Amino acid sequence: MNLPSATNERDDSFVEYFKYMGVMNQVMSLCRQIQSDVQSGQHKYMAHQIALLYQSLGALGKPAVEVRKEIEANFGRVKGTTEGSKVPTLPEEIQRWLMAKTRDVVRVVLPSSPPIHEHLRPVTKFLRA
Repeated sequence: MNLPSATNERDDSFVEYFKYMGVMNQVMSLCRQIQSDVQSGQHKYMAHQIALLYQSLGALGKPAVEVRKEIEANFGRVKGTTEGSKVPTLPEEIQRWLMAKTRDVVRVVLPSSPPIHEHLRPVTKFLRA
């Protein structure tokens, strides 16, 4: 089997693939953590977690644009509820919204979704060669 050389144009494809996979893993992990914390009532750091999710979604590009807009629209309310309270608890409405949005994000970044196929194409071409 011929491995790609350091000057091979396919190297860039592999780098992009691994970057995308890293971001996808980060987004999936954040979504799982947010879901777990919402369900367990651990809302103290929710604004920070949502900010990290928002930032990570930026690296996914177009598929995450709508979710980022919704995070922007609701961030102030989450931050206002969780900061300055000894036992912060998000309102049921925000909890439901977070659970729904994290499920939406998971659907966007799952391996079966179209965006990942774009990133996998160079890798699958190389493996077939």
